[in-house]
Amino acid sequence: MAIRLLELPDERLGVLIVAIGSRSPTVNNDLVDELDRILSAIQPLLAQLAAEHRLEPHAIERWHWDAPEISLSWLDGQLGLINKSLRFYVDLNGGGDGSPFLVNSEVNAWQDLDAIGSAIRRWQHQTLKGALEVGAAEELRGIVLELILLRDRGYETVSRWRSEDLTRIERLPPLSIGARDSRQSFTG
Repeated sequence: MAIRLLELPDERLGVLIVAIGSRSPTVNNDLVDELDRILSAIQPLLAQLAAEHRLEPHAIERWHWDAPEISLSWLDGQLGLINKSLRFYVDLNGGGDGSPFLVNSEVNAWQDLDAIGSAIRRWQHQTLKGALEVGAAEELRGIVLELILLRDRGYETVSRWRSEDLTRIERLPPLSIGARDSRQSFTG
């Protein structure tokens, strides 16, 4: 079994225990370790961005649905209570066989608005240009500056988006009364 447990502090819940890996005997443990190493290099860069820009509340999430990704989500209260995120993900079609992994990034913004009988989500998404190739561990140190530039470009893009920039619209399923009463704006 290739399960690792991480303790992540959470102000509301105390400490979250997150399982990383898989119970499948076919999982390549070296591959999981390489992917986790890449995410570990990005995580402090996202934490630094959140601290520098005082992004509160915010959340950093890794290995979403067992996919090698890491994202920073926050609520932008200055521009109309819009949820925003900056996401880095590792392309599983690259790497693992001696070739470099490709690290891609994207930004998202969404705003849920109440409507009669349901809710509407207005949102926007943009993939950032410039996937980064990541190979051996020593190469990771060499691309930290590129990761920072990509992170900053993503933040600059999404931080400018206002409600009127969220041009995609989806109708969300109706919420039960209890869920509607307990729903919070930040859904990171």
